[in-house]
Amino acid sequence: MVGVAPNAKFMPVSGTSFSWRTTEEIFEYCVKNGADIISCSWGTIDPANSLNSLKEQAITRAAKQGRNGKGCIVLFAVGNDDKDFVSYYAAHPDVIAVAACTSKDEHARYSNRGRQVSICAPSNGDWPLIAARLPGIPEIPGSRETNGIGPMAVPGATGICILAAPQGLRQSWRAFAHSCCQ
Repeated sequence: MVGVAPNAKFMPVSGTSFSWRTTEEIFEYCVKNGADIISCSWGTIDPANSLNSLKEQAITRAAKQGRNGKGCIVLFAVGNDDKDFVSYYAAHPDVIAVAACTSKDEHARYSNRGRQVSICAPSNGDWPLIAARLPGIPEIPGSRETNGIGPMAVPGATGICILAAPQGLRQSWRAFAHSCCQ
């Protein structure tokens, strides 16, 4: 896969689930296996799947204890519902909330908006990324298969974080996020 950061190494993790246990497993797996950046092109605005204290703690642990105590950089999509609020996951205070814009640097009509938005990245409403779980990559128990297509804003923003990473990965996640999102 070639993209914004062609020399990056991927750690494919299959599982988009809103259960508290699967959320915890996803973030524990990433931290235990040395992830520097956790890129999540998913989230929800459904109140039935809002963040509870266990999900919040799992994200906070990754953001504060990952990378040997410097914290993983965690990105979440704000949502593609054309709403004036962001997804529950993107609203987490330890997350870089990514909205979509067009290649003309205009707000993408479908992207959610809100004060928690940290950065906008091009997506243009197309669905150019095809994602599938590779054979042999273990699925996290309790997760849903998400084979299919997905938006590009979060992967593009993640690529920018990766390109900035040689300097940023020596910093805390907050300092790194501040330098990337200014």
